[in-house]
Amino acid sequence: MVSVFFLVLMLVGCGMAVIFYIDSYIDVTDNDTETTLSGSYVVRNDEFNNLALIEDDTGPSLWIGYLISDSITIPHTSIISKFADTYGRKPSGRTIDRISQSNPSVLTLNDASYSLFQFSDTNSANDNAAPFYHATALNPNSPEDTFVITKSIIDTQNIEFLLSFTESKFGSHVDGGVLRRFDGSRFRNNVTYSESLSNNNLIDYKISSTPSGHLYCHIFAAMNVTEGEFSNIYWTNLAYLGHLQLD
Repeated sequence: MVSVFFLVLMLVGCGMAVIFYIDSYIDVTDNDTETTLSGSYVVRNDEFNNLALIEDDTGPSLWIGYLISDSITIPHTSIISKFADTYGRKPSGRTIDRISQSNPSVLTLNDASYSLFQFSDTNSANDNAAPFYHATALNPNSPEDTFVITKSIIDTQNIEFLLSFTESKFGSHVDGGVLRRFDGSRFRNNVTYSESLSNNNLIDYKISSTPSGHLYCHIFAAMNVTEGEFSNIYWTNLAYLGHLQLD
């Protein structure tokens, strides 16, 4: 079987389109707490120096998504598969463009049981779209870093999340490092089943008719490369970081 790396060389040698490919992934760390989730970007193999093909200040870029449920368990493997089918499409993926407020979900499972949404921030002018998303490596040739998402309690009913990096190798595109719901509002911890059905502004809340009494924010992340001396769009697999309880 011809390896992806060898295929890249063949394409270059023939004057055809260059396909960007590295072996990289988000490692879900074991350092989580009741108020933090984290992930580490790992480049396992860049044998042919593909990172050098990335246009400066455009990648690799971190994308972060979420869904809210009263269930502590969700079909995260199905969401990961749907993301791969919709955006990953290796080797030629597609970008997540500016989110529409009328149809803000990034993806919805085939049975419509869950939808995935993109974090926004405090600045409505920010679209967190390709190629920058939520944060971008300062040096494309040295992008390995650990990002941390921290729960921040604003008051008895409202929650925000804070995005930070342990090695400071990424520049955040999130104003003040504050992550909010897709529409820029804070997360609420007191949404009821009936309210989630009647309020169109709460479409990111998936609450059952027999609620558990708690609300959880389930968080996902992926790395993307979009612009440079190549013709495809690259995604790592979507990673499920875990959940943080809102109440």
